Amino acid sequence: FEGEDADVAGKKQLLVLLTTDKGLCGSVNSTIARMMDPYIAKQKAKGYDVSLFVLGEKGRSQIVRNMPEATAATVVDVFDKEPIFPLAASIAENICNQDYDVATVVYNRFVNAATF
Repeated sequence: FEGEDADVAGKKQLLVLLTTDKGLCGSVNSTIARMMDPYIAKQKAKGYDVSLFVLGEKGRSQIVRNMPEATAATVVDVFDKEPIFPLAASIAENICNQDYDVATVVYNRFVNAATF
C-alpha cells in the first residue's frame, strides 16, 4: 500500500484500519486485512511495536481472527449511523487515548469497478 516503505519514526505505531460494517465489500476489507500481516512483520523486524485499531465489523472479524495479539481496539456498528460530530469525536478520543508514537490511517481508495 502507499506509504508502506515510508520511514516511520516511532517505536510504538498505531494503525487505524477503516473497514465496513456491512455489505458485499469483501475485497475492500480483505485487501486491508491481507496487507497488515506482511507490513507488521516488516515493522517488527525493524524493532517497532505495531498495534491495530479497527473500525468496522468486517475488518474486525478478519483482523482479530488472524492477528489477535496486534489488535488494540475495535469499533463496530457505527457506519450505519448519521455522521455526527459527537460520534466522530468519541471515536477520535478513543484513538487518541491509545499509547503510541505514530498513528497511521489505512483505507481503500476507489479507482474503478475493476481496481480500487
